[in-house]
Amino acid sequence: TNDSTALVLCTVNDPHVMPIRVWERPLDAASWVVPSDEVELAVLEAFATYNVLEIACDPYYWREQLARWADKGLPIVEWPSNSLQRMVPACKEFYRAVVEKRLTHSGDARLARHLANASVKEDQYGARIVKRAKGQKIDLAVAAVIAYDRASRFKPAEVPIQFIAFD
Repeated sequence: TNDSTALVLCTVNDPHVMPIRVWERPLDAASWVVPSDEVELAVLEAFATYNVLEIACDPYYWREQLARWADKGLPIVEWPSNSLQRMVPACKEFYRAVVEKRLTHSGDARLARHLANASVKEDQYGARIVKRAKGQKIDLAVAAVIAYDRASRFKPAEVPIQFIAFD
């Protein structure tokens, strides 16, 4: 409710992130719910359109859908974005890939906005992205970090396949 969800693709060869679909509360809506049926359709369409090796998902609020997708044979990897053991190193590698110009993006304005809504929080656990201000959405940024993390675990020569992730 009043949240957002993003489906992001990341290629393995020459890593490139690109939003596939984004669901956000319309500005004029007092209340809104992410349309989970549309999300499911978009996930199934992504598997039909792209050569997808896996879909990495933040399981929060998506348990029922993840079980259904797994039952359909989709390769699901649960990737909880609230896990500091995952998020801290993933953010570090995402940042390094951007700075070293090893990661490109599609130029999507929504992705840029979600990245701009994020700030870096550094504490005893390490550095990771968090919301800059309450109410701002960073779901596209988080999904991009997750997608890059999963895609970067494979050597380009092993598998010329894309990954998708959502948050």
